Amino acid sequence: THLEEAEGEEPGRGRIDGLGMDRLLNFARMQDWLNDADLSMSDAKRLFKSLTLDDGSAYLSAFLEAIGQISDHSMDKDIILHYESAKALHMLSDLTDAKVPASPREEVCDT
Repeated sequence: THLEEAEGEEPGRGRIDGLGMDRLLNFARMQDWLNDADLSMSDAKRLFKSLTLDDGSAYLSAFLEAIGQISDHSMDKDIILHYESAKALHMLSDLTDAKVPASPREEVCDT
């Protein structure tokens, strides 16, 4: 069975958490792939962190696809910055949607 099926997820939607990522990064095959992509462990952890969902997990397929893209683009690590920027924008959007008062003074004036 596929990892996604074992976790009860749809194909391509299997998730991995920080502990699972640490285990994955310790496999020799994974380390070889990271080496081939000229990625350090730190780069891989940055990429994972940029892909994490609210529960701290990330889609394994998205992580592996990003590493594949880096490998295919002759050591182009800009994809990590792309995902980090997208996550930061998402977080800012969430803050904006929360409708936090711009200042405590506004809150007092509304009552």
